[in-house]
Amino acid sequence: MKRFVSQDPIKSSAAAPLQENLSHRLSLASANVLGVSVSAVTRKQLTDSLAYALDNHYTGWFGSLNAHAANLTCRYSWLKDFFNHSLICYSEGAGILLAAWINGQRIPERIALADWILDICALAERTHRRLYFLGTKQTTLEKAVECLKRRFPSLDIVGYRNGFFEETESAEIIENIRKVRPHILIIGRGMPLQEQWLMRYFDKTGAQIALDAGALFDYLAGEKRRCPAWMGRWGFEWLFRLLTEPHKYWKRYLIGNPLFLLRIFKARFLKR
Repeated sequence: MKRFVSQDPIKSSAAAPLQENLSHRLSLASANVLGVSVSAVTRKQLTDSLAYALDNHYTGWFGSLNAHAANLTCRYSWLKDFFNHSLICYSEGAGILLAAWINGQRIPERIALADWILDICALAERTHRRLYFLGTKQTTLEKAVECLKRRFPSLDIVGYRNGFFEETESAEIIENIRKVRPHILIIGRGMPLQEQWLMRYFDKTGAQIALDAGALFDYLAGEKRRCPAWMGRWGFEWLFRLLTEPHKYWKRYLIGNPLFLLRIFKARFLKR
């Protein structure tokens, strides 16, 4: 699979759908982080917002922002558009909470999708919503599906497909998703590849709501370790990832985190 990220993901395809922001509709507070509007929501509020979107026939995506994603928005303007055109953009990283605090704003909690997925599946099982998963390796995805089905026996997972494919295969994948018309499409191909794919093709998939998932399926399958709960609570998941996979994350955290803070302080104190 060629992991090519273009400067303009919708240059040669239909423009991304613009939807009413649910934060405005539901009168939710928000914080501005490097030009991205982040909803100040709790996990329960986020679940309630998803239920509202499903019940009221909204179409669009929920975006998850962390420090790495915020850094990428400074490189790719279209990625900033992705988050700002989300039905809701929520904080997936402790760095976003810190950035909001530096700006004199408040986001109540960090919401990790690896935790929130349990609420999503409980909602989907209870309300008979269909799910489709796209991402990671096929064997890993099968393990993730088995894990969720053990916990939610009546969960309607109408399809899943690995995330390793060429751009020329997208039309076939879109058609397969469209045939089963999922209420919720969860795509985990890594950032910003997954967001690029959604901006190009979401409106063609027939899905109602999409979520960008990163390494969610790897965590569900047990192929990636999650940090201890106390590290997550105190905002040190990044450190756990760095210590367990230094070859993969050293640049993101040892260079990316200071760069993120520098950008936050610059935006806060030098642009008055």
